Amino acid sequence: MKKLLFILLSIGMSLSAFSQGIQQKVIDYYKAVPMEKVYLHTDKSNYIAGDSVWFRGYLINAITNRQSLLSYYIYVDLVATERGEVLSHSLIRCDSLGVFANNIALSNKLSTGTYKIVAYSSYMRNFPEEYFFSKTIGVKGFGEQEDTQQKKRKKLKSGNEFYFDAMPEGGQLIVGEMQKVAFKATDLEGGGEDVKVVLTDMQGNEIAESESQHLGMGSIAFTPYEGQSYFLTATTLDGKEQKLQFPAALQSGITITATQHAGELLIRPLYTPDIDISKYEIVIHGSLNIAVAENITRKDFRIPLSNFHEGVTLISIVEKATNQIAAERALFIRGQQKKTESDIAFQHKKNERRHLVKAHITAPKGTYSLSVTDKDATPYDSINGNIVSTLLLSSEIKGKIEQPLYYFSDVNVKVDNDLDLLMLTQAWRRYNISDILNDVKPTCKYPIEQSQAIEGSIGGMWKKNMKTPSLLVMCSNPRMLQIIELNKSGRFALEGLQFADSTKFLISALNHKGSTSFMDLNIDETDIPHYKSEPMIPLAETVGEESTSYKLRYSHLNKLWMVELPDLEVRGHKREEYVNRYGIMPNRSYSANDDELKSAVTIESLFYAFNAPMSDDGTGRETFAGVVYVNDFPYEKEYVNDIMPEDIERIEYISRHNAATMLFSDSEGGSNTATQYGVIAIKLKDPSSYAHEKTGRHAFATKVVTPLGYKQDVDFYAPRYDTPERMNDATPDIRTTVYWTPSIIIGDSGEVDIEFYTPDNMVDLQFDLQGINAEGPMSILKR
Repeated sequence: MKKLLFILLSIGMSLSAFSQGIQQKVIDYYKAVPMEKVYLHTDKSNYIAGDSVWFRGYLINAITNRQSLLSYYIYVDLVATERGEVLSHSLIRCDSLGVFANNIALSNKLSTGTYKIVAYSSYMRNFPEEYFFSKTIGVKGFGEQEDTQQKKRKKLKSGNEFYFDAMPEGGQLIVGEMQKVAFKATDLEGGGEDVKVVLTDMQGNEIAESESQHLGMGSIAFTPYEGQSYFLTATTLDGKEQKLQFPAALQSGITITATQHAGELLIRPLYTPDIDISKYEIVIHGSLNIAVAENITRKDFRIPLSNFHEGVTLISIVEKATNQIAAERALFIRGQQKKTESDIAFQHKKNERRHLVKAHITAPKGTYSLSVTDKDATPYDSINGNIVSTLLLSSEIKGKIEQPLYYFSDVNVKVDNDLDLLMLTQAWRRYNISDILNDVKPTCKYPIEQSQAIEGSIGGMWKKNMKTPSLLVMCSNPRMLQIIELNKSGRFALEGLQFADSTKFLISALNHKGSTSFMDLNIDETDIPHYKSEPMIPLAETVGEESTSYKLRYSHLNKLWMVELPDLEVRGHKREEYVNRYGIMPNRSYSANDDELKSAVTIESLFYAFNAPMSDDGTGRETFAGVVYVNDFPYEKEYVNDIMPEDIERIEYISRHNAATMLFSDSEGGSNTATQYGVIAIKLKDPSSYAHEKTGRHAFATKVVTPLGYKQDVDFYAPRYDTPERMNDATPDIRTTVYWTPSIIIGDSGEVDIEFYTPDNMVDLQFDLQGINAEGPMSILKR
């Protein structure tokens, strides 16, 4: 974070000590309340049920748009768009280079439709959901199923409703000044609706007219007068109509206008004659730009655009006494710095299967991810943006942005004007300058996550049990045995952990005597965001169903998932090696299907079969010398023969050496007995059938928990056809993602070479390179 102090620059206004103090407040706030963004680069945007979605996650500092070094984990959710249901929830850990890479295995039972992939860090959950990264993917399911989403969409389209809103530049209208008002019309799904607009006064006189110029957005200019009300009527091309009344123009107030022209930013404050303008200042902030102007006049402020960093920038008029925003204008400022040339050069023989493709990439020093796909099977994605449009624009804009790449693909005067309309109608405040100047910081429930944690609470039936409660935590991988003393509240957070998905922990609540008797253990459930339902996007816009490669892959997967096995007669069974829930292979074990357990008369007879160590219990009767666990909590050995063999699902013996590895405890919280003689672990078919008071007092104190761990690394399979045997392998290769790598590091040379083999189907290649370098986010799409 120290680098931020050197990156944040004044944009050239003369600054007094007061203004410098404001700049320092902004910098201090950015340090105290850091913001993160996530961008996910996926191998493509359309899939077939049963496919895998390959992705690289970029965790970015929201101010610098460079790699963030704060959070070590991100969460990736697959969401059913229409229901808002989370279908999969994954934790992804970064590698030593800060790369978050993995995949989402799509169920082969997914229905045809559109789904969302949402990505965020834990810390980002302290702020609105608009901060999360979200991408729409199309999935084609199997079978003859009715596409109800398409029917619902047609029904919405046939309605006689649309949304219409208007926003004065600067935030409000004041009397006696010519001002611009931006408007936007959308259909019920948020898509732009072309409209004609007429402005009338309260007497019905027409003042001005206009029409939308891009995706339902446009503007109209007029001078409001005192004592007059104004109405804006929008009419769609098919005759639908909406009428909107403006709030009354302020008789005493201030606003702002701003334009970009001839390489300069022109800022002009507008205010009524009674306003003492000396009580206000202009603060410019956002996208690494910070500047303050104390002395405001009616003249334009002219600032060279070359002084600005690229991105969304806010120009705020702030009242000095209260630090409250009086007027505000959002702009997108284009980067004026010359970008380093980047390219992908390759040779590809479209009509030759399984041949080697060599590609040469030139780009600035940085870290990138690359997807090479079949161009026909992965059509141009107009719904989602790329890393440039997401980090610079979409992450700073509320609501839906149609065609985000439009604003970056072919920059010209019209595109810039359309982008400014987007700023006027949808821009929002990531940082509120009033909060910054008044040192108002948000309350952050979710910390910056640099390790994993297990949280929960313990309680006791008697107050004396909670005098000095403690927690026993055991795990085999990572190897762990800890007894943690807690305060009387009983809350605990096991922090500083690093563990993979499916890792099991054995946790016991202990009273002041170190026993689990009459204690209660509760583990907090995984906290997953709740998503709103959204209309489905037409699948035709996301899936290249007509391509030969797509049809081949769909047919192959359909056969793969729908295969029917012939009837088989099982004459016997092979005993497979069994790894228990504690993560180790027991020395000996029997399941309910094994003859040894079926023929057992008593449980203790199995102890002898295990050759487990036995000892005199003090009454002349031999019993197992070690510790007995039943359904993961200690069991009183004198009652073990009360358990009927037919009620057991599995019984296993863990020797003293393995018990030491597993770090089992006895019923009083120690570990000597287990590590000297071993453990008998019993899993019952129905645990409630043995609610004996001697075991019930331990039943709620010990739990085996499997918290959400980070997803294990997985590599994209890219076959090599470099030998005759591999070249002639009969296994069909019908990839539509031909090559994927989440981590390409380009050094000072500015170039790198890659190679891969093509599949069986004759494809046109499409290269999609995205990443971060010293110049900011960069993307190349080579078709």
